[in-house]
Amino acid sequence: MITRVAIVGAGTMGHGIAAMASMAGYTVALTDSSEASRAAAHSKVERVVMRAIESGKLPSPPFASRAFRPSSIWAPGRRLTTNEQRKADALARVHVTETLTEAVDGADLVIEAIPERLELKQALFAELDDAAPAAALLATNTSSLSVTEIATAVGSPERVIGLHFFNPVAVMKLVELVRGAATSVHAIESATIFAESLGKTTILVRDSPGFATSRLGVVLGLEAIRMLE
Repeated sequence: MITRVAIVGAGTMGHGIAAMASMAGYTVALTDSSEASRAAAHSKVERVVMRAIESGKLPSPPFASRAFRPSSIWAPGRRLTTNEQRKADALARVHVTETLTEAVDGADLVIEAIPERLELKQALFAELDDAAPAAALLATNTSSLSVTEIATAVGSPERVIGLHFFNPVAVMKLVELVRGAATSVHAIESATIFAESLGKTTILVRDSPGFATSRLGVVLGLEAIRMLE
């Protein structure tokens, strides 16, 4: 059961995922190696939350979870509050931490959202292997790198999965679940429940270059070029 989510990387994707998770009722810890990014993280999350509330792009009740309904403003039997209270409730669940160790303490799910460099992600996952709880699911938001290669940095690669959100996170409905060579069924099911509880549509794809959407984009682009020739 996922109740606590840690997000490593407070950039565009990281704070977007944090905002959506907090609105869905999860307790969120957000961290970044950059002091400036940490300082700006809470205000960025606040802007995403407010835009989502104003546009009505909120996780839709009932939550699409088969095993868990997080405590939230949409819980059965509770009356909807004002927009300001919705914002306050969501922001109260987001905690920006200075260190990785603080962020992952007690986490059920850790989502990596750092720059797209394999060596950086492998180094981080090696740290997560030691710092995160042994039962925590370790997810990467990579859009193109091999999940299997990233998972070589941990001792239990079965708990590593790709959880590819699209930008902007609050608007884009699709999430690619990328199965690495060792990814367990439990990891896939848990990641699916989490993503769907944010109101997302999930597709499970193989760990191949570009996954599904990027490869499809290339094919469509080439076909468009041929049509213009």
